[in-house]
Amino acid sequence: MESLTGQVTVVTGASRGIGRGCAAGPGESGASVVVTGPPAAGTGTSIGLDETVALIERAGGRGVAISCDHRDDAQVEAGFDAVAATAGHLNVLVNNATTKENLAELFNDTPFWELDPSCGTTCSP
Repeated sequence: MESLTGQVTVVTGASRGIGRGCAAGPGESGASVVVTGPPAAGTGTSIGLDETVALIERAGGRGVAISCDHRDDAQVEAGFDAVAATAGHLNVLVNNATTKENLAELFNDTPFWELDPSCGTTCSP
């Protein structure tokens, strides 16, 4: 893979599974990878992000973890403000964040542009 040194990637929902895998690739190519995931109840920190950061760094990249509940627009905005403040720019966004509640909506016949982003249901005509 081509070198991504100097590039910044953000991977949402990177505390496990597909998100963690998506974060490893840019790390292997030397990118700085900011990973986000929801905070664990009552802790303010995300379970699994430390392991993802360690994977990125073992692969040769720089990893940064940001706890973020992606259902909360203010937390999402604060997370991207932190990316801008620390990295100055963003090259790639892998938007992987979802919840178990949202999975059913992803696999229906309604195009995403007809869904209400505030609740994930079909918009009224």
